[in-house]
Amino acid sequence: MLRSILKAVRPHQWVKNVFVAAPLLFAKRIDDLPSDLRAAGAVAAFCLLSSAVYLLNDLVDLEKDRAHPIKRNRPIASGALKPEVARNTTAGVVYTPGWFTGFSASFDYFHVAIDNAIGAVNGLAANIQALCLASPGGSSPYCGLVQRPISYNSTAPGNFPTLIFSLNQNIAQIYAEGADIEANYQTEMSAIVPDWQGSLSARFLFTHQHTLKTISTPGAQITNAAGTQTLPVDKWTLALGYNLDRWNINLLERYDSPIRQSANPAQIFNIPDVAEYFQTDVTVSYDFDVEDVGTTAFLSINNLFNAMGGIYSTSGFTGSPGLLYPQAPYADLVGRYFTVGVRFRN
Repeated sequence: MLRSILKAVRPHQWVKNVFVAAPLLFAKRIDDLPSDLRAAGAVAAFCLLSSAVYLLNDLVDLEKDRAHPIKRNRPIASGALKPEVARNTTAGVVYTPGWFTGFSASFDYFHVAIDNAIGAVNGLAANIQALCLASPGGSSPYCGLVQRPISYNSTAPGNFPTLIFSLNQNIAQIYAEGADIEANYQTEMSAIVPDWQGSLSARFLFTHQHTLKTISTPGAQITNAAGTQTLPVDKWTLALGYNLDRWNINLLERYDSPIRQSANPAQIFNIPDVAEYFQTDVTVSYDFDVEDVGTTAFLSINNLFNAMGGIYSTSGFTGSPGLLYPQAPYADLVGRYFTVGVRFRN
């Protein structure tokens, strides 16, 4: 695939872009390092741009090139390179009510389907070997990923693989679907209760993604990463802020829904799934001046209620203790801790 990519971007045409640096020679600034660096950047940019135009042209003229006796051998026209195809559907709405001053909300839906995504094909993979063995007489091209001294299906001890190939091909499929919600509100406290002072701000972010399915190779197990360590199905964040003269109080609440131990439904763990996770952070600050220099003193309490994430099975272990702690990546590993400091502003 790398050879096909290099052929498609036509690096032999890049020499033409060297003329972009010709002004250096005529201006007699060839020994000026800053000018040389800028010229080199311009040449590189033109090389990337020209290659992108070649690729776009090959895609636009795909059918014509396939019918041409010479151009049909180009990587894209011949099928050596297949473009990833994404079909995206998105819809959204923003609501700013006139009867609710300072409030706004938005809703977004997304559905993404990607075909011909690049996936790794390894001759040792169980599903690849199964596809080979199931083909009549070992006719599957996947049989060529493993070289054996006897035959593709011999179980003799002497038929141990002597060479194994791993290729990147446009065979994977990815599907994602979900929705995002955002709400914002700002107001003076006197608008709520006439005698109250200060201002209030609130922001709420919510994401629901129930699908992130991947088929890495034909015959492989369909995995759904939604609801695993990298992607809880539901996540939300609530940020509240209150300001009164020089005082500021900010509260941040985070939530992550329960997750499974693995995206592969065929894997069974002897430990329960990870429960939902809440974490609360609080910051109190005070603004003042020190010899006309803006200064802020603050106290932050991270993980106020000392929340602990459930046990999550990590993918492996290393020689560095604590590097792969058995806990979801979004959970706090330290526990409650305090930060006191002073910030200066120019």
